[in-house]
Amino acid sequence: MIKNYLHCLSDAITPETTVIAFDLHNVVFKMQTQKVVVSCIKLMPKGTWRYAFNPVLWYRACRFKVNSNVAEDIFHKLAIHYPGLARFRGDFIQITNNQRPIVPVVELIMQLKQRGYKLYVLSNIGKDTFFELSMKYPEISACFDGAFTATAENNYNHKPHKKFYEQFKDFLAANGQSHKQILFVDDLKKNIVAATHCNIGGIHYTSSKQLVSQFKNLHIV
Repeated sequence: MIKNYLHCLSDAITPETTVIAFDLHNVVFKMQTQKVVVSCIKLMPKGTWRYAFNPVLWYRACRFKVNSNVAEDIFHKLAIHYPGLARFRGDFIQITNNQRPIVPVVELIMQLKQRGYKLYVLSNIGKDTFFELSMKYPEISACFDGAFTATAENNYNHKPHKKFYEQFKDFLAANGQSHKQILFVDDLKKNIVAATHCNIGGIHYTSSKQLVSQFKNLHIV
């Protein structure tokens, strides 16, 4: 499995040759489902019940999700159809950021940082949502040298679209990393496969234990 996704890496993986990029959701952070549910219920008296029990809204949301994996983008599109929903945007971002760090992965990231690797976020998280998550966990955010996320300015382009990966490579070049190969960690195989088509090596994340083991086997840590 590792060889299938690392075949485009021509050099040994070292801080001098390789940039490492991480997806966020289900890799660095895990959704706290119970907190999400409780937060949604608490918002009901403020008026969200009008939208929560609207089947047409949910139908639209499902249709939007076919073409977008960015929650922030889907909310924006729904708010166009339901203008009153816009006032809950801050609440929506707060709810989606009910995430807990996956401790072994965070510890791995800190080890990589200490070894001198340049680390980047490569995620479908919306720009504003990422900013709030970074404020919530500044010690984790500080480990990364930069982040490439979905933005309104870029029409919320996202993984696994080829353009997103190519723009990430341009982003790295602008940050002086064009000479390095890229290793990318993501929990969705389709995102990893798409990345390899852009000459980005990948590790398919299935668990923190598996990830740490693969990094050790590859002599990255």
